[in-house]
This record gives sequence, C-alpha cells and structure tokens, in this order.
Amino acid sequence: MKKPNAKRAAERGPSAASLAAMPEVDFTTGIVGQGPDGYRAVVAYARAKRGRPKKGEKAVGTTTKSVRLTDAEWSLLKKRAEREHISVHALLRQAVAELLRKAG
Repeated sequence: MKKPNAKRAAERGPSAASLAAMPEVDFTTGIVGQGPDGYRAVVAYARAKRGRPKKGEKAVGTTTKSVRLTDAEWSLLKKRAEREHISVHALLRQAVAELLRKAG
C-alpha cells in the first residue's frame, strides 16, 4: 500500500469542501485602512478566521465561549451544516454575524 504523498496533495490545493467553508472577506465593512496599518488589520482579520494559532501565539481578536444546546438542536445544526458543506462552528458564526447585522 502506497503512502499518500504530501507534496502531491499540496499541489492539488484545498478540497471543494474546504473552499466552501472559507468565509469571504468583505472589505466594505471598514476593517481595512491604508498603508501598513491596513495590511496588519487584514492579516489579523484573516488569522482570526481560520485555523489554530501557532505554538506560543495568542489567538487574535477571538474569544472562546460555550453554548449549551439540546440534542435535538445540535442534530439540526449538524444536518444543516452538512447540507451547506460547512462545519457546525462556521454555521454558528454565520448565524451570529447575520443576527448582529440585522440588529445593526
């Protein structure tokens, strides 16, 4: 049995599910300034969106919170996330962002 080649996997790029789960950056929301400060804001925003921080680094711009849900609620969330090809975490973040946008 052949071992998967990491180099070949890297050349293929991210999977379709991974790309679908990536949030789009909305530059009209004012997180971007001009010059190096604007660049740093974009980098911090992108870091806060995806992945785990490197060893020794703190998470930028995020806090971890717990939410208690019933089994039925969790099951519905999982089904919806699977239908949309995203993680439950991404679905929850989208729902919170939409709620805050509407509350304006």
